[in-house]
Amino acid sequence: MIVAFRAGSSMNERLLSMGINAGDVIRVEQQQRKGPIFVSKDGQKYGLGAGMAHKILTTKV
Repeated sequence: MIVAFRAGSSMNERLLSMGINAGDVIRVEQQQRKGPIFVSKDGQKYGLGAGMAHKILTTKV
């Protein structure tokens, strides 16, 4: 579950426009050593850059 975003307002707006909000339950589908991290939420898959993904604070559900 997403607890909070540790980023500026532009990244927060970008995630919100994608439909990713604090409190949402997401699942990491694919994570590589380099490159994007793929997550899913409600059947939708999203590719996030590593820098963006590391600014999302989560907890296990």
